[in-house]
Parts: sequence; structure tokens; C-alpha cells
Amino acid sequence: MTRMGFDLNVAPKILDMIVQWITRDHADVDNYVDDLYVPTAQTDIVRHELASYGLETKEPEQYATARVLGLQLSSSDVEDTVTWERRAGVDLKLPESPTRRQVFSWCGRVISHYPVCSWLRPLCNYIKRLVGENTSKWDDLVPPHLVQPCREVESRVRQDDPVHGVWSVPCDDTTVWHVWCDASGLAMGAVLEVNGAIVEDKSWLRPSDDKRHINIAELDAVIKSLNLALCWPVKNVVLHTDSRTVHGWLTQLLNNIRRVKVSGLHATLVQRRLQIIDDLITVSGITVDVEWVRSEDNISDQLTRVPTWFRVPDSPKKPQPDVAAASVTVRALPPLAMGDIATAQVADEAISSVKAQLLSGEPIPNSSYSRVRTQLVIEDDVLFRSVKSPLNDVELVPALPQSLTADALAVAHTVSGHAGWESMWRLLRSQCYFPGMAQRCRDYVSECTTCRAANPAQPCLPQPTRPVTPDGPWRVVQIDTLELGTNKSGRYHCVLVCIDTFTKWVEVVPLVRHDAESVADAFVSVCTRWGPPHVIRSDNGTELHNALMSSLYKVFGVNVCFGAVRHPQSQGAAERFNQTLLTLVRKVLDESSDWQVDLAMLLYFYRNRPHSVTGVSPMQAMVGWQPRSLVVDATPTDWSFPRWTEEIQRRASAMYDLLESELSSCDFVEEPTQAFSAGESVLFRRPHRHQKRLPEFEEGWIVKRVVGPSTVVIGRGT
Repeated sequence: MTRMGFDLNVAPKILDMIVQWITRDHADVDNYVDDLYVPTAQTDIVRHELASYGLETKEPEQYATARVLGLQLSSSDVEDTVTWERRAGVDLKLPESPTRRQVFSWCGRVISHYPVCSWLRPLCNYIKRLVGENTSKWDDLVPPHLVQPCREVESRVRQDDPVHGVWSVPCDDTTVWHVWCDASGLAMGAVLEVNGAIVEDKSWLRPSDDKRHINIAELDAVIKSLNLALCWPVKNVVLHTDSRTVHGWLTQLLNNIRRVKVSGLHATLVQRRLQIIDDLITVSGITVDVEWVRSEDNISDQLTRVPTWFRVPDSPKKPQPDVAAASVTVRALPPLAMGDIATAQVADEAISSVKAQLLSGEPIPNSSYSRVRTQLVIEDDVLFRSVKSPLNDVELVPALPQSLTADALAVAHTVSGHAGWESMWRLLRSQCYFPGMAQRCRDYVSECTTCRAANPAQPCLPQPTRPVTPDGPWRVVQIDTLELGTNKSGRYHCVLVCIDTFTKWVEVVPLVRHDAESVADAFVSVCTRWGPPHVIRSDNGTELHNALMSSLYKVFGVNVCFGAVRHPQSQGAAERFNQTLLTLVRKVLDESSDWQVDLAMLLYFYRNRPHSVTGVSPMQAMVGWQPRSLVVDATPTDWSFPRWTEEIQRRASAMYDLLESELSSCDFVEEPTQAFSAGESVLFRRPHRHQKRLPEFEEGWIVKRVVGPSTVVIGRGT
């Protein structure tokens, strides 16, 4: 009986044991099931012994040009090395309308049992994950937006197949085996290298909901890499990692310098993994050395992420954004053209009456327009109001008729990134006018369900502080890091935030890793754009407070000031912007958006809306001019270069005086408290919010019963 339950078959194992027993007297003979490797001089002897037991054999052939285990072998001119590659004739074509089963089968044929697959291995695993998430049954058709990337993979494999390697591997006790390991938010990878040739690689996708710290994943990659190496006859191993933290832990563990000290929430998990590594090394009797390498020099890095050219189009079932760089539908709310405003003013009775009274010189009756009578002018039959900017410049803004105020409020709230009513009012006031603008802004923001869910009003009683006022732009900069979760490509999961405390200008740079090297690269990119600041204020996080950043500050001539431990108020501007950025992400983006792609549009919203402290936008405070408005499309001013340089100098001096006066007189505003009553709709704070990008509060709840002044019973609304 060779066929067993669950499609198990013991025939290969039985045949393997029979062949080994027949060839037991020949130490140089090796086999894999029915494939035998025999020295040339013993070929006839082994064939005769097999024939005596009724096992007929094919004619022998030189293995250097044979097909073995599905691999095509060939001899190389380099030191008589035998190499292998994918054999010809393997069907790599994907069906026209593949099902989930066919895509999984195709991925199996592409990477199959090959020892070395390079970037192809994590990519096929990632494709299978995408297909599994978008289908429910094995015979479901794969969505077309996922088939297209598979075609691209098929084309690249045919052009430059990464499946190849070296067949002849030295296996003596003096051979040094190099083990490369790495981890990212997407996957873990391991590469086994001998004498400059890669002999095997592996890749393991991390679970989609894996929120463990990257150092834990790096240690898991080390364990998996050592297990991979122990499948070979290794004695001397050099372990390569690009994590400074893991390198320090392993150095202390292997050299017995001192007991490895680990603190924090993950201390137990780290100690457990270090003990597993120590047990693996001790039991196997191998010698291990640890070396740190840069991320770009780590050859296992490509096994932890998908290639940059691999792009998955958005599903056609989801609405596509109108702006290519963001998920915000800005084009759906176009700027109000001056021609449309002029036409609407003619049809508006209130504005037509005001224009007639201004032209005749008669007083305006008691109305909202009568209070601004001296500021109203008529140009080209359009009613304008003259307003004074924070720089004391007088500008003309059109008076909006009642029919356009709703559109103006919607546009202003959208392009300001769902800002508070004050920022929204400042933005509108600088570009248009209509009666009751401030109250309309209050009402609009209070009725916005997106704003209520992401950042509801809460009573707060902060202590008034007196901030240190910088003496110019980009002099004092606060920096911090912020976790935003892994983006769609799996490459980024956090950002470096740099905020100028004078102009409130912000630079946000995505980080590949939450470590010193990535922060240093991002800080250099910011300094090459705006120049190095005079003073840097940061907290004591290990990614900001380390030897690498200290040497970088010394090179740029930057004075660094670290805040008190567990006192985030020392970097108040950076911490406050972190909350603002998270609020923008929750309000503007949805769960399917890629925050790294939409980051530029979010920063555009923030930089171009008036700041609550300075009264002007960070863009105007930093560079001296405001970009084209998305609310009212005003006529551009014609500038000559001499006039523009003179205007910039004038604006700069006025801006410095304004910002210095505003920053030196900052106060906090106490928010009023609010009591709840039975039957009232409320927002419920999510008790376990692992994704910072999701709104903190959830809608759809009502107050069932009031227990006390600060205690209520809530339930789902009907």
C-alpha cells in the first residue's frame, strides 16, 4: 500500500531508502529519490548493482550540462564553476482572465522550489496577498487592476530572470558563510552567501495587522536567517544587519561583555528572542560574528519590499481623485471666477441696492453693509470691499452675493484642510466678503460631520506660557518624528517633522525606518533646501539624540537644545503640528488612501491657510508671497523684477515686525464645557484605536440616560 489518506504518498520515501541501502558501500554516491550522483569511475559498478535488484537506469550524463531537479546546469569558465538557472520550457504565461487559483499556481511556477529568486520572491508573495484580499473563493476572477501588474512581472522575468545561482558550494570547516538579514514593515528577508556567490534566499511577509516594533521584526529576521543557515553544513558565520540597535544587542550577547539591558514595553519580547538566538548558536556549535552595514549595502533589503516599479492601480470600484497628487476632490469645488461673481451680483437684490446707493451718494439703510460703508467701492460694475492685510496692505476683495456664499464656505473649508472656524474665516476674509462671515464659518464647522468625528470640541484648561521668540525665519527649528502607519508600498511608516517657530513653516519628510540613519538623511534634505538653522530643539528620542545626529549638527554648525525628559511642552510647536497633521489625515483621507502620496497636498493646505498665532499663512511668512487662491480666482498683478525685489524687501521688514509682535503676545483661549442631555447625539471615543490615521471618535451614538454631571449611559442610535 503506497497511497494513504489526505493524498499522502510514501513511495518516494521507500524508493529513497532502497537506493541508499543498495549504494551503502559507496561513500561518494549521493542521491535525491531516483537521481544519483556517481563518480565517473564508479558508474558501471553502481548501475550493475542497481540492475541486480531490478532497478534499470538511464544512460549516464555529465551533470555539468544536465537538467537536475528541474534546474538547467551549465559550466562556467570561472574556476570551473557549475551554475544553474531556470530550465527552458517552463510555462510562465498568465491566463487571459485568471482566477485566484490560477494566479496562485502561476506564482508557484515563477518562484517554485528555486533556491535564489531575489526580488521576485517577496513580489510573488505580495501579489498572492493582494489577490487573496480582493477575492473570496478560489475560482473567483481576479480584478483587472491586479492582473495588469502581474503582466508587468511576467514581462520583466522574461527579459531579466533573477532565478539563477551557483551549483558548486564549498562545504569544508574553514568556509566562512555570510548571512544577510533585514526586515521592514512589509516583510523579512534572508540571504546566504558563500565566496561572493548567493546560494539561497528567503522572504517572509509580515501579517497585514502586525504592529510590532521594527526591532522585534529585525530580531525575528535574525532567527529565521540562522535557521536557514543551519540547513547547510556551516561552521563559521558572519551575520550582517543594518539595524544599529540589533547590532548592539547581538554584540553584547556574543562577546559576553555584559548582560544585555533592555527596557521599554517590548523588553520581555526582546529578551526572549535574544535567548533563542543564544540557544541556536550554542546547540549548533557554530561561530558567529556580527557586522553592521548600511541599508543600501544590505543585499537582503530587496527581499523585504516590492520593487519601486511595481504599481497597483486603484480599484475601479472606488471613486478616483480629481487631483493626481492627492485623494482630495479639489477640482469638484472650483475657484469662483470674477465673471460669475459679477453676474451673481446683478441678480442679488441686496448688492444691487447697495451699488445704487453708493453711486447716488445716498446713505445705506441700516444693514450689514452700512457698517462697512466707508470700505465699499465699485470697480468695473463689481462691488468690492477694501480690507487691510496683516502687513497693512489695502486689498480689494469682491462682495459675494447670497447665492455664492455656500460654495465659498465649502471651497474654503476644503482647501484649508477642514481647519477650525478662525482659520477658515481668515482665509475667506482675505479673499472675499459677505455679511455674517464669522458666524457662518462657525456654523459650517460645527455642522461638519468629518470635523466632529476627527476632532470634537473638548474642554481644556492649559496653563498660559511665555514662549521664546526667535529673531528671524529658520533660526529656531523644532524637530520630531511621527508614526503614521505603513503606507501602501510598505516602504514608509513614519515622518520627520521640522517646524520653524518664527514663520510656522513646516517640512515633513517620510522615513524608511524609524532610526538615526533615516532621520539624518531626511534632515540633510531639509537643510539643503532652506539651509541649516541656528538652533534645533528636539526631544530625547533615540532616533534624534544619538552620535550620528550630534556629528551632523557639528558639521552644519547647529546648536542643539534637548527638552526635559517626559516634558513634550519643550517642543510645543512640533507636538501641536503633529496633532494638526493627524487631524488633517483623519479628515481629508480615507482608509484606502496612501498618506505618502497625499502628503504634499496636506502640506499645501496647512502652509497656505492663515495661522492662528501669526495671522498670516506660513507660505507668506516664509517666502513673502501667497500662491494663487483656490477660493476666488483674482486677476494677477503684473510685476517687473526691480519692483518685485523692492516689494519683497518691504514685505520682509513688515512681516518681521508683525510676527515678532504676535509671537510675543500669545495667549491660550479656554474652551467652554458642555453638558449632555438624554436623547442627544454624541460622538463615542474608540477604546482601541491602533491606526492613528482613523478618526478618534465614532458617530452614531446617543445619550440613553444621564447618571451624573459627568457620567452618562450611551447606546447606538436608531
